[in-house]
Amino acid sequence: MGRPRVLLKTSDELLVANCKLFKRFKFPDLEVGKLAFKFPTMFTQTTASSETRLLVLKDIGLSRSEVTELINKFPRALEYPLDTVRTRVSWLESIGFSKKKVAQYLLRYPTILSLSLENRIKPRYAAIQEVVPANQLLERVMSKGAWLSMTDEKFEITLAAERK
Repeated sequence: MGRPRVLLKTSDELLVANCKLFKRFKFPDLEVGKLAFKFPTMFTQTTASSETRLLVLKDIGLSRSEVTELINKFPRALEYPLDTVRTRVSWLESIGFSKKKVAQYLLRYPTILSLSLENRIKPRYAAIQEVVPANQLLERVMSKGAWLSMTDEKFEITLAAERK
């Protein structure tokens, strides 16, 4: 039994291979350079891992340019386990978001990928459900996506304002 494939490649080889992959996905050269600077550990992933993540983002409904935009805005999106990404997407769909709205939401608020579904996202959504009329709920969630990343104190202030 040999070493895992990732250990057979040097970090330079992985960097070059991932840069080629991002170019294939139509990332402009300058954007690939910025990405390498913002999140250098991403380039230690195998190209198969990076490509799978890029394809999952595309399958969610993001165009190639939107995938580029999302990754430039939030490079860690390529670091999260695929199950995490799929779970967040499934949850957004379960509350009524269309595939197009899910893609738009991820572009506007990519931090949803980094937050706990059970400890942050669902409880905050439940709290918003209590104060926002059902026919306005998705629109409000879409327009106030920052509700996920607010501190608890700011979230309570925002909820109090919604109650008025």
